[in-house]
Amino acid sequence: MTGAAIVAELLETDPTLRVRATWSSTPPWLDHPRLEWVRADLTVRPACRSVSEGIDSAVIAAAVTGGARALTDSPESQVTDNLLVDTLLLDSLARAGVRRCVFFSTGSLYQPIEGIIREEQLDRNAHPHAAHRGIGFVKRAAEQLCQFWHERTGMRFAIVRAANIYGPRASFEPARSNFIPALIRKAVEGLDPFEVWGRPDVVRDVIYVADAAEAAVRLLGVPDLGCETFNLGTGVPCTVGEVAGLALGAACHIPSSVVYSDSKPVTVASRVLDITALSHRLGWSPATPIEAGIRETVSWWQANKHSWKK
Repeated sequence: MTGAAIVAELLETDPTLRVRATWSSTPPWLDHPRLEWVRADLTVRPACRSVSEGIDSAVIAAAVTGGARALTDSPESQVTDNLLVDTLLLDSLARAGVRRCVFFSTGSLYQPIEGIIREEQLDRNAHPHAAHRGIGFVKRAAEQLCQFWHERTGMRFAIVRAANIYGPRASFEPARSNFIPALIRKAVEGLDPFEVWGRPDVVRDVIYVADAAEAAVRLLGVPDLGCETFNLGTGVPCTVGEVAGLALGAACHIPSSVVYSDSKPVTVASRVLDITALSHRLGWSPATPIEAGIRETVSWWQANKHSWKK
């Protein structure tokens, strides 16, 4: 999802730019004269070395992801492969002499702080929330490796700690989907009663994928970048109840009842990322209101639900 939006943003932003994009299980989705697709298993060193040769800049957005169910049932599923991808890609980019990199980390690496979180509030001596401990430690380690390679080779890094990114090309599989595509799938299917995991007052920061892609591409062009860390989100709280209502409205589904299940896996009750640093650095702010983003995602899923496998 995120990589696809970044590819589209790169091609649209600079008419002279050539883009190399990797894929593994999901086939290439766009044919463009300035776009080179490479099928690569990024958990092995030769593939990472191959895709890193001959490029000037990189965005690392590849990840094994999952929603609350995956974090609860099999948190280890997001540990080893993500650690391999991050470690081997950073090593390969550095050895290839790549000039700069935008690295996608996650807001899940923060310790369990309720409310608005600033970058400097990360306490590496305090564990991430228990549900995020595996992926949280992986991304903490990867951020440290970005700093190491910056000091070792001079490669410049923008590390983005992302909030919940949603939009077209998300994973809609029940076992792997995050909460927004999960709610959209249920709304489009006409689930009745309409079940929502967690409480309606749980607060999240969510960002539409096109806005996240725009920020990542703009970070590639920052002239005086060192090795810097930014929260990436909207900075605007929304509740699970609000998202559920928007998904139902966009899908034109009116269930007989909406059931909020406290027995299902949940994490921190309230989490919003302070994006002041990123906004000041880029002169940027997210352009897509959540109402519009969910409406676009619902429309995409309605058109692609029979062919999209992820």
